[in-house]
Amino acid sequence: MNAPRIACAALGALAFVSLQGCRPAGADSVPAAPLATVNGIDIRLQTPAAAPVDKAHVDFLIDTQLLQEAAIQHKLDREPLVQQAMARSNTAILAQAYLESKAAALPAPSSAAIAAYLNEHAALFAERKLFVIEQFVLDSKDFSAALKQQVDRAGSLEQVAAWLDARKVPYSRARLARHSSELEAPLLTRLQTMRKHQLFVVVAGPQTTIDALRDVRADPVPEAQALAQAEAALRESARARAEQAEIERLRGLAKINYFKQQQDSTASALGALPSTSMEK
Repeated sequence: MNAPRIACAALGALAFVSLQGCRPAGADSVPAAPLATVNGIDIRLQTPAAAPVDKAHVDFLIDTQLLQEAAIQHKLDREPLVQQAMARSNTAILAQAYLESKAAALPAPSSAAIAAYLNEHAALFAERKLFVIEQFVLDSKDFSAALKQQVDRAGSLEQVAAWLDARKVPYSRARLARHSSELEAPLLTRLQTMRKHQLFVVVAGPQTTIDALRDVRADPVPEAQALAQAEAALRESARARAEQAEIERLRGLAKINYFKQQQDSTASALGALPSTSMEK
């Protein structure tokens, strides 16, 4: 194991523990009590009140402490690469702590804002639906033009199954239920206009599914749960906006110079994202 990896393992755990301390003080916090000792050193972790502590995580912290001690004994903390890694981790911890402090000062969403959010996203809450879909899953390489024509002509999955079986095309069957809130917007829009048992195809890279909409039924989110989810979404949105605004403010105050080599490498690193498509 090389020196930077040892240091980063230790710093990763220490960063987790440190960031727990960035939480605003409140009734849900308890003093950090020792969870274990390693060679006389206490292992502590700030946890919500009455929350159980995962033994696997405690063991991870113990292992990390042992690795850290071993690294120091071998004077790896003095190596330039390790010191650079430690400095980067320290920078990340402080940056996150600063953003956390800004987020803690944000006001809670108002009742009016929560109501407006629920109304704007009614399809995900009061008007949420449950879609039951039966599908055949096969390799995209087996979804030939002839099979597409058969799907277009078929009136049911059973007819498609007969065609696949006759030609020994391998596929598997699946039945799934998905709430409207779990579906990507293009697929949700498509399903909302479909009749029951209508066939459609979803191509997702190496895998293709031939689907039939079996049932659609209303399944609204319970009011208390909807209010909590809306508030959380608004908080997260406000947090993201506040973080971006603060970063832009700090950038405006700073003197930043990009070197041409960095600009060229950044531009060449941009790439296209994978996509999925729907047919029929």
